[in-house]
Amino acid sequence: MEPFRLIYEDKHFNKYLKNGLIVDSCILFDFLLRHYKKAGRTEREDSDGDGNIPVMLDRFLSIGCKKYITPHILAELSNLIHINTRNPSDFSQLIDLIKDKLKEYEEIPIMMWDVLNDPLVNRFGITDTGIKLSSEKNKKIILTKDGEFCNHCKYNQKLPTIHLEDLQSLFLTLQIFKK
Repeated sequence: MEPFRLIYEDKHFNKYLKNGLIVDSCILFDFLLRHYKKAGRTEREDSDGDGNIPVMLDRFLSIGCKKYITPHILAELSNLIHINTRNPSDFSQLIDLIKDKLKEYEEIPIMMWDVLNDPLVNRFGITDTGIKLSSEKNKKIILTKDGEFCNHCKYNQKLPTIHLEDLQSLFLTLQIFKK
């Protein structure tokens, strides 16, 4: 596979895309919450993708590739939903709403000791270390909004990593996103 810096070229991006995409928990939470919060949105807001990160995220996560999560991402997603709901019935309702959407994601098993024995676990935590290990193993693209983690994976580990704010650049340069 070509060096990761070339991921912004169509042929290289498409090679990585065949391996799939690991979506970090905060991005998955934002996407699922946006997907199910219909109130207050207009059709015009939903169709304008120029510079609008939530709309670009919706488009990006709709591309035809396998999407993956780890057990740690799933647990962190549940915690984020719990923290951001006011009462148990809201939590239960949101969990019920996202179940169908989560069926689009395949879970990548990762051994606890692999994560805990990785030297980066003390720096990035269990979830991000599991994501890094999963990408190392299968060269899956990591989609995250954690800047420090993104830079480490991209430049130190040479893993195919995209920061949420890089979506606009991808949309401008890659043919897969041209209208």
